[in-house]
Amino acid sequence: MSKTDLIRSIQTWLEGDEQAFTPVFYYYHSKLVQFSERFISDTQLSEELVMNVLLKIWRAKDRITNATTFNAYIYSAMRNELISSLRAAKKMPVPLEAVVQEPFIYSDYEYNAVTDHYRTCVEKLPHRRKRIFLMSLEEGLTYPQIAEKLHISVNTVQKQATAAIQAIRAELEQYYSDNPATVSPMALLTLCTLVEISLC
Repeated sequence: MSKTDLIRSIQTWLEGDEQAFTPVFYYYHSKLVQFSERFISDTQLSEELVMNVLLKIWRAKDRITNATTFNAYIYSAMRNELISSLRAAKKMPVPLEAVVQEPFIYSDYEYNAVTDHYRTCVEKLPHRRKRIFLMSLEEGLTYPQIAEKLHISVNTVQKQATAAIQAIRAELEQYYSDNPATVSPMALLTLCTLVEISLC
């Protein structure tokens, strides 16, 4: 399915055609399972978590207002589901207080404010660093897979991904410092944590 067809199906679903969610479901199901298995080796558990996310997305349709940002929305939900599972298994490597359990806890305004600035931060990254960052975070590729595709070493990929995380986190923290009334510190910290976990 092309990106244009995907966005069209999402928009049609948001406008009330429930059948339009079927191709969206199949498009994301395998991608989210693959993404989940980067953190959880149990395939059956990954399938269950993905189904939970897709069900939450289905039920939260009224809270989704923009088809073009749906990809970021669903991956954010998937990361939260993974965090909840890892926390339950006591395998969470970051402070639990820094993680928000529910994927739809923020207002649309707060969500948009943080994610819009996050995208601005990503666009400011050097070209190769940005490409590596997006290949890992959005395409769900592992470091070895990225290294193979770009014909560079795994170590280089890891260094570039780490540099991207540090730059984005610093930018977001500065953004909150300059605009304390725009978003809550918990929303900001959650996004930073999710990005870091996704690239571990």
